[in-house]
Amino acid sequence: MAISSFTKKYELLKIFKNCSLFFAVPALFAGLIFDRFGTAVSRLIGTFTFALGLVLIAFSTPEEPLGLQIGVPTTAIGSAFLLTSNFQLPNIYESGRTAALNLFNGALDSSALTALILLTVYKMLGMKLTFLIYGITCVFQLARTIFQLPHDNIPFPVPANWKWVTPFRRAKQLRNNQDVFHDLENEKMVSSETSSEESSLDKKGHDDDVTFKACATRRIYISANLFFVKLKNLFSVYWYLASVGGSITETIRRSDENVTSEEALELTDQMTTVFGVIQSLAIFLAPINGIIIDQVLSKTSNKYLAILISATCCNVLGVTFSFLEVANSVELQYVTMVVSALHRAFTFSCHTALIGILFPHHHFGKLFGVSQAFSAIASFMVDYAFRLEHVVGFYQVNVWTAFTQVAMMYHPIVCYLEYRQRLQKD
Repeated sequence: MAISSFTKKYELLKIFKNCSLFFAVPALFAGLIFDRFGTAVSRLIGTFTFALGLVLIAFSTPEEPLGLQIGVPTTAIGSAFLLTSNFQLPNIYESGRTAALNLFNGALDSSALTALILLTVYKMLGMKLTFLIYGITCVFQLARTIFQLPHDNIPFPVPANWKWVTPFRRAKQLRNNQDVFHDLENEKMVSSETSSEESSLDKKGHDDDVTFKACATRRIYISANLFFVKLKNLFSVYWYLASVGGSITETIRRSDENVTSEEALELTDQMTTVFGVIQSLAIFLAPINGIIIDQVLSKTSNKYLAILISATCCNVLGVTFSFLEVANSVELQYVTMVVSALHRAFTFSCHTALIGILFPHHHFGKLFGVSQAFSAIASFMVDYAFRLEHVVGFYQVNVWTAFTQVAMMYHPIVCYLEYRQRLQKD
């Protein structure tokens, strides 16, 4: 019995949705563990989980696909732990912290390049060798965790007498009966002394007395989550990634009624290849938002103004990208691909920067994890949009989503209200 085109596309979409879910939901637990137990514990969990997933994938077969079915979500879970722990490294930079933070987002965002490399190696060596070779990267991750990165979290701002103690050095000190715990206690005291001059979050944004509940219920954080996840931006990113082939094919047919199905599919293949290359270069676009924020901070020292400009840029890019996508021009779709990559970089980096700048560093993991967990909603929205597309077509769905992007201007408005409120307090 032949499988319909819709069924094939829907099966591919289910894989995409499941991977997104298994990355999003465990990020909440990764954030909790990272904030509570520090770098070493969260990275060790991430490294071993990621390695286990790769081994399961490597030894799966068409006859026994269970390893693949378990291995793919397992690697996604491990990745969530590793990503969360990486976001603290920019804390060691003062002037370029946000740009460095967004660079890590871009590294994740350019995963298409990793997929392209894996596909190339897979065609040469097969599935088993490809993923076993890929698993060697876990040795590097383990070495970094033990010998290079600190055992605990990197505070921000970094206290003058804070010491970078790796797990290896910590274990060595314990064996030599040195009192490391005394140093850790001093570290917490200095971190508390050098935190905010403002009350609550508003002076430096890093007051140890501020609770997680106070952070999570702030208007700007709730607005940012709605902006990032539930209503449009992340959905727009996921939907474009999942539907780019079908959308391009429809655009080709709308712009030239005489084109044959074979010609349309051939041109679609060529354009999606270009799309893959553009997506793989997203790491170079990621720091742009961070550079903008750092420049605003260096000139005005106003973190709310920096976040306002960042959110506005993100929304303008989203509106531009959404309306370019529905343009009746094949040539403009190449521009759409570039703008979509830039918009995606801003979508992730804008949200991460907001958490990193406005909230205490010791709540970063939990706040980031909550946002990632809610991003599962975007995956379900893509599922619904795909079912709707089967009825009305890609073009109509894209038109509706383009107009909803305009409504996302509410978040920059919330950021502006926060900015005005801080000005009045100061």
